[in-house]
Amino acid sequence: MSMTFKRCYPGLRGCANEFMKAARYQSIMMRFRLSILALLALCLAACQTSHYKITLRDGREFMTASKPEFSPKTGYYKFRGLNEKDSLIRADEILMINEL
Repeated sequence: MSMTFKRCYPGLRGCANEFMKAARYQSIMMRFRLSILALLALCLAACQTSHYKITLRDGREFMTASKPEFSPKTGYYKFRGLNEKDSLIRADEILMINEL
């Protein structure tokens, strides 16, 4: 931008037009870069979420939206279900946990 200003300093009217073109171009490029960055962030977030299937000893199955976390203090697995609610299951009821 400073090069544009130095090049057209003698004629102020032409300089203002070139300055406005450069400012408009930079604004468009900034919006483009931000939209690409937002799209990449969304893709990375979508790739990191993995679902798990918890199979209980009695044959019931639960699908989870988060990785089940075991708490040795309580002896329960805590996870967030696909319905976006937190749940607890005792560790001795679980037969297996599979990542999908």
